[in-house]
Amino acid sequence: FRSEQLECSLLEAINNQVESYQDQDLYCSKCNLPQQKDFCQECACGGKYKQTVNREELISVIVSIEKFARENEMKLLLETCEWLLDK
Repeated sequence: FRSEQLECSLLEAINNQVESYQDQDLYCSKCNLPQQKDFCQECACGGKYKQTVNREELISVIVSIEKFARENEMKLLLETCEWLLDK
């Protein structure tokens, strides 16, 4: 039972991380203002937009949780991680 609770908590944590990545605002690397118009590659000041949630960090977290899920035989968590990592 405790294992199931932990698995559910980790699934929720992954979901929150992915949502944060997908819903993040982009900010100008030059003036630090948020992106005003969708699909604009550059800010009015000429700066490029940057992400606030780093993709590599998100992948690193998912890989770590995937390893934990495999070691602890958490099938749903493992499948979710593999799906997110496109394995």
